[in-house]
Amino acid sequence: MEKGLRMRKLLIFFIFITSCSTQAPTSNEIELAPEEESSFKAVTTTLQPNDVDSDHDHDSENNKENEETPKPISLLPFDYYLMVPDGVPDKLEVLNYNLGEEINIEFEARDVEKEIHVHGYDIHFMVYPSQVNILKIELTIAGEFEIENHASGYEFARLIVSP
Repeated sequence: MEKGLRMRKLLIFFIFITSCSTQAPTSNEIELAPEEESSFKAVTTTLQPNDVDSDHDHDSENNKENEETPKPISLLPFDYYLMVPDGVPDKLEVLNYNLGEEINIEFEARDVEKEIHVHGYDIHFMVYPSQVNILKIELTIAGEFEIENHASGYEFARLIVSP
């Protein structure tokens, strides 16, 4: 009985893994397949490349180089989350941003308060346990900068600001 249950679980796991490993469509078409006894119908959606509506007046239609790419909208109050390690970090977190951006980094300390130091910007920031600790930085200097636990001196993140 135990062996049959294991085999059933293994079969279900195998079916789950194979169904999750299917590749997404590579073209501009997405087709939804109908299921048995479902109220949904198969739908095909084709995405067209930037159709221009000629009924609108645009003052700067010929001035495409002045258009800015919109920033993605985040529903989180921070752009990046970092845990301040107690000792040597397991890995170095790398934060990539562009010059002129304003970023919000949330830091978390587990047990005791910690002071972090962002080199290059010479920012010292206290991180308290059981509290929201968000550091806002306007990126005005390009380069690579260490973010370290100031007391231990261990770098746990690297801020890369590209020009």
